[in-house]
Amino acid sequence: MSRKLALTAGLLLVSTAVSVAGDRPGQHFITAWDLNGDGVVSLEDAREQRANVFAMFDENDDGILDPAEFEVLAEHRAADAAQHGGGGRKHAQMGRGMGLEFNDGDGNGVVTLEEFLDGTARWFALIDSNGDGQITSDDFAP
Repeated sequence: MSRKLALTAGLLLVSTAVSVAGDRPGQHFITAWDLNGDGVVSLEDAREQRANVFAMFDENDDGILDPAEFEVLAEHRAADAAQHGGGGRKHAQMGRGMGLEFNDGDGNGVVTLEEFLDGTARWFALIDSNGDGQITSDDFAP
């Protein structure tokens, strides 16, 4: 559990820095998900960060996200959106891509890490509006 608390604290620190520093569309997301700091979120960044999200919300460390854990994830996303001005169609697409139905590949009502990571490319495509294989603030422009 201490690993999860450390990860949560790290994400909150990133969120605070972004709310002060960024005013470009999607800057909050890019800062939190861009692992090498080049201003671009790659598919590899997204896959690694989704693994981190999975670990953070797998509260009982059983290697599965169940409906209750997905509810906690949704609540966290909603609070983050309220704090950082998230909303609209893009935010809804991103949220859907982090949900149970989107990631439950075998339809059994729970999601394994493998299923969650398998959903990364489809989720990434929802955000990558121009289809160039990278996520930048251009992908968040109205």
